[in-house]
Amino acid sequence: MASDSGFHAYITNHFAELMSGQTINFKLVVPGNLDAFKFRIKRIEDTSFEGAPAIRPRVEPDSFLRYVMDPLLLTYEAKTRKLLEYRGIANVHDAEGHPYVARIAYYSKPPADAPRNLPPLQ
Repeated sequence: MASDSGFHAYITNHFAELMSGQTINFKLVVPGNLDAFKFRIKRIEDTSFEGAPAIRPRVEPDSFLRYVMDPLLLTYEAKTRKLLEYRGIANVHDAEGHPYVARIAYYSKPPADAPRNLPPLQ
């Protein structure tokens, strides 16, 4: 069972199983809904990120929810288990209460078109 940031820890704790091609079943607790949902994660391809070998696991509901919810696509550095990219539904909502669909990438250098003078986070 995992919840919130424990989701990443759960994946890294089961990384050897992912690398061997196993499907991992787990429950994800959603505190805002006071519920837990069945999910599964499986390595779907080998890829690269900034020239380094990486793997791409897919996380999806292990129920009929997978027919109405898009999967999460993750990219992990194969050796260090570092999360490099997250694609999918986020736990941040817009003004109408709908969750954003996000792509979060952890590049070693900012993209060339990234703003240079952002205010500090407070």
